[in-house]
Amino acid sequence: MVWATQQDSYGGTRATIGVMNPGGVRSNLSYEETAGEGDGVVTYKEANDIVPFVDNLSTVDLTGEQVTTLLEQQWQRTAEGTVPSRPYLQLGLSDNVSYTFDESLPEGERITSVTVDGEAIDPEATYTVVAASFLVAGGDNFHVFTEGSDVTDTGLLDRDAMAAFMYRTDHEGIAFVDN
Repeated sequence: MVWATQQDSYGGTRATIGVMNPGGVRSNLSYEETAGEGDGVVTYKEANDIVPFVDNLSTVDLTGEQVTTLLEQQWQRTAEGTVPSRPYLQLGLSDNVSYTFDESLPEGERITSVTVDGEAIDPEATYTVVAASFLVAGGDNFHVFTEGSDVTDTGLLDRDAMAAFMYRTDHEGIAFVDN
C-alpha cells in the first residue's frame, strides 16, 4: 500500500506507514505451482484470493502519539468502552515499522517502543498512513483513525495496489500473469 502511494502515477500524498486490518489477508501466497501456472508464477486470481475485499485505500495524517495509540487499540474496546468478543486484533504493518510491547502493563501503556524507518517515533510529528477505508473510518474498533486529519480517498484499491506491486519486474524468481 505504501509502495502504491509512492509511484509517479499517484498524485496524492505519499504514505510513510501502511496498515492492514486484522483478517484483511485471506490466503497465503505460495511460490510452488498451485493452479498449473508453474513455480513462482502468481495469477491475478491468486492475488485476488489474498486480498479479496476490493477496499478503497485512504490516507490519513496521524501524529506519532496517535500511531502509538493505534497500536494500543489492538487490545480492543468498543466505542462504549466494553471489551468485544475478540479482545485482541493484530494489525499488519509496513516493513518500515516495528514496535515492542509488554502485555503485563496496564491497558493503554502496553506499547513500549515504536520505530519508523529505524528511528524512534516522534510523538509530535505527523505521519501519513495508508489503509483500507474501512479501517480509516474506525473499523474493527481502531477509533484513533477518526481523530486523524487530511483523510483522502486515494482512488486506489487494495487488491490492485498489491497486484501492481507484485507485477513489478524487480522480483527475483517470481512472475505475475493476468489470468
